[in-house]
This record gives sequence, structure tokens and C-alpha cells, in this order.
Amino acid sequence: MRAASHLKSVRDTGEKGAVPVKMEHDPGKVGSWLETTRLPNLLDDMERMMSDMFRRPFGGFGATPLRGLLGEAVGGGFSPAVDVFEDGGNICVKADLPGFSKKDIEVKLIDNILEITGEKKNEEKIDQRDYLRFERSYGKFSRTLRLPEGLDSEHVTANFNDGVLDIRIPRVEEKRAVHHIDIK
Repeated sequence: MRAASHLKSVRDTGEKGAVPVKMEHDPGKVGSWLETTRLPNLLDDMERMMSDMFRRPFGGFGATPLRGLLGEAVGGGFSPAVDVFEDGGNICVKADLPGFSKKDIEVKLIDNILEITGEKKNEEKIDQRDYLRFERSYGKFSRTLRLPEGLDSEHVTANFNDGVLDIRIPRVEEKRAVHHIDIK
């Protein structure tokens, strides 16, 4: 059984044209401590929380300041699972967004930073005392992904079907100027 364990940078792979994507780890094999823990995912979560905190330093405080500060880490918030891979010269991002509609999702590409944001609204008005179990989450989310350099932001496509957001970002072809130099 293979499980994704963490993101690996281009410098770590040594491969030309490599894309920072998930690294597969076989739990049956002995690996480094970092590969066998959720530490890289936890670091991503912490980075996301810090980014949110600096973007909205006083958002969500009020009666429960610690919950407002830590956001989704303590409150059952939502952070979509994503896959990032390369396919035919495109960087592809797939995000699972079950229960969302297309109008509730916004996608931005700023240089090589992809930001996916959205909000799921609770339309049911049921008193919480009537619930036997309350697990579904509602509210806003934001997911920010650093992608490789050299993306064509003019030709990005995004499709949303059956709760899966599929974003395709073409790479810009590098134009190299070759000059022949005469030797004298």
C-alpha cells in the first residue's frame, strides 16, 4: 500500500523539469523519520494557518480567541485535499471539494502561487440540541499552493465536476536565443 507523505522540491529530485509533487512512501519499507511521519503535512498546515493569521490578524476572535487564532486546527474546519502533477506540459491541480457548487469557489493564480478559496454555507436551520452527531463542516476555506516557475497564466483552465476541481496550467516554453559567434 502506497501513501503520499510529503512534498519534495525540484532541487531534491535532481531531475530536469521535475515538478514539486507528492512523494510516495511505502509504509512496509524502513525510511527516514521524516518520511514516516505527518511532519511535512503538519508544516504545510502550520504555514497555512500563519498565512491566514497575518492576512486577517483579528478575524474570528471574539468569544473564543484561541479557536479564532488556530482556525481549522481545532475547530473541525475544512481544507481540501489536493494533488499536483505534470501532464503533457501542463501543471495539473485536482482538489476535492465535495458539497460545493461552482459559484462558491474562486481560483487565483498570482505569479506561481495558486490560491483556491471558497465558502460552504449551512442552509439548514436546525437547533444543535436536536443533533445526535454533528460532523459536516461549513464556512470559508483557503488553500495556497506554490507551483513551479514559468507558467502561462493567460491560458489557465478550471473545470468543476462531481465535487472535483480540475485546474490545468500550461508551462511557458522557454525561448533560448542562440547566437553563432565567429572565431577570429
